[in-house]
Formats: sequence, structure tokens, C-alpha cells
Amino acid sequence: MFNTINGGKTETACFDIIVFAEMVMKQLKDLLGDGYSISVSENRKNNGITPVGLSISSNSERPDAGAIIYLEGYLGSYNEGDMDIMEICDDIIKVFHENMRDFDFDTGSISSFDQVKDRICCKLVNAEMNSDKIYMLPHRKFRDLAIIYYIPLQVNGYNASITITPNLLELWGVDEADLYDAAMNNNTEYCILSIAEVMKDAAAELGLNGADSFFAAPPHMGPEMYVATNKAREFGATFLMQKNRLKEFSDRINDDFYILPSSVHELLFIPATGMYASSLSEMVKDVNANLLDKEEILSNSVYRYYRDLNKVIVECYG
Repeated sequence: MFNTINGGKTETACFDIIVFAEMVMKQLKDLLGDGYSISVSENRKNNGITPVGLSISSNSERPDAGAIIYLEGYLGSYNEGDMDIMEICDDIIKVFHENMRDFDFDTGSISSFDQVKDRICCKLVNAEMNSDKIYMLPHRKFRDLAIIYYIPLQVNGYNASITITPNLLELWGVDEADLYDAAMNNNTEYCILSIAEVMKDAAAELGLNGADSFFAAPPHMGPEMYVATNKAREFGATFLMQKNRLKEFSDRINDDFYILPSSVHELLFIPATGMYASSLSEMVKDVNANLLDKEEILSNSVYRYYRDLNKVIVECYG
């Protein structure tokens, strides 16, 4: 921490997010009193990303629910002198009450497997980068990746999810194989688009004429590439597990094809003829290092679908 002068007033800036979180938590406890539970939360997300926030719940408002309010933005405002601790606390209290007022998810709706099995989804994550997380969850390995399970939901108009834990499995009386079967039945809405189609869609979203815009694909832009994802374009890399769809695509192009892990949300398919896994691996590594947020990275590996085996193999480990 260090002192700065802001408009004639001395402010104490803070570089440590944990120290800042404890400062805000202490002030919130004084303001809200004993009817609230408040704690510092380091909620581990994908690939080791651990944003710091405050977990807040009310004993009277919704005792079965709470909110985690992340603090990185508030820390920036505090260090810039735009908000002091009291203003930050006032804003957090406002956000918390708005969340609780609009919270319309019935936590009782997940007490039975029959109630949730048609909503269970899965996602692929990097097994090594999430090794300390996935071993505590029901999961299965897939090549150098791991499959974990969740229930998507909407809270206050935003996409959210509940990660499925061993406690939920025990409550439901099922095992990981039941989760896998349910997720495979539910994860069915996939699509494959050529890069030209992706560019055309991007132009349309921006209200541009695809034929005249920067997004128009030139006739010879290198190897033909396709984007594979799901309809929601969220955790669409699970296409990698859809053997029937992979075979259909291979038949369509009459070739094996390489699979590049573009992100946790999508894959790139490239016909194999004339291409080399080593050069594609360098491209994947460069994109992951320079263009993707760490949380979005799936893998540095390159995969190949072999038609004669109807199987995905890691062709080049990252």
C-alpha cells in the first residue's frame, strides 16, 4: 500500500487484492450487522484463474442463496481515487439486494436427478491446467482433456451455472456414467460453419455488406477451415466427443481432418491433405499465448480425426 494525494486529500492505494477484500469486508460487516454472512471468496475458475470477491448471503432475504461480488473493478476505482471504501460498500450493498430481489431460481428444483437430467451439460477443460480442481469433481478423461458437468441456468437475465459436485451425486443416487449419458443426450445442437460463413455472419451482425466489407472472404485465403461449435456457442468444444458428427464431416470432405482447439467454446477443422500437425501446433500455441484470455484456453495440442478408425487422436501434444 502507498499514499497518494488526490485533490488535496490523502488516499491510501492498495496493490494486494486480498488486503483490499478484507478492508471492504470489515466495513460491510459494520454496515450490515449480524443478519448477513460475508467472507472473502477466491472462486477458482477454468485454467487456474481465481478472481477474488466477497461472498454475501442474508439470513432473512434468501437464506438458500447468496451472491459473489468480484472486486477487481472496485480495486481499480479505489486506486484511481474514483471511489472510496464507503462508496464501494454502498454500491456492493445495492448490487447484492438487486440480485436477491431478482433471484428467481428455485434451489429445490435440483434436489432430484429426474428434475435435472434433461438439463445436464458437459464441458471440456484442460486436464493439466485444472488438475487440482477436476479431481474433486465427477469427471472423465478425454485424451489430454477432461469432461466435467454442470447445470446451466439464468439468474437476473445472465447466464450462470451450477457445477455438479460429488455431494449432488450422493443426493441424487447416481454416478458419473449417469451424468455422461445425460449430457450426451442433451448436447445435440451443433453446427459447422466455413470461415467464409463466419465472416459473412460477422458482417451481418455489424450491418455491413458482406461482399464489400473487410469480412468478405477472399477466394484464395489458404487452407479451407471450418468452425465447429454448439448452437449457443458456449463450451462448444464438446463437439470433439461427437463421433457420429465427426464421421459425417469426414465423409463430407472425403478426408481425415485436423482439429485445432480454438477455445473452450469452439474448434477449427482443417482437411488433413497437404497439412502438417507441427506447423498447426505452432499456430495454436501462438493464438493461445497472444489472443485468448487464459480462461478461454482449451489446449495447445493438435488432434486428428482418422476416418478408418472413426477416432480422434492427439497428433501433436502441446
